[in-house]
Amino acid sequence: MGAGTLGVKVARAFQARGDIGLLFLGYFDDRADDRVDADARGLRLGNLKQVAPFIRERGVHEVYITLPLGSQPRIVELLEQVQDTTASVFFVPDVFGISIIQG
Repeated sequence: MGAGTLGVKVARAFQARGDIGLLFLGYFDDRADDRVDADARGLRLGNLKQVAPFIRERGVHEVYITLPLGSQPRIVELLEQVQDTTASVFFVPDVFGISIIQG
């Protein structure tokens, strides 16, 4: 989930490592096309409200959240929606977007 730069990086990593048994299906994101990564636009499956039904219908086992963690209300709502599914949810932090070294 999350059609930004980090989501594209994660998808490419999964696709490059076909031997790990993960199949990338697509992105879910509420942002308009001009606010998502250009490489993700054609692979958007819907908005965040459509995630839980998709998981149930397709039998998805793992979900990787690549949304900015600063959008906490959006993430809390998303977690509430998927809590009654059987999918495992993983957060992928964007460590390149924060400063982890303090002077």
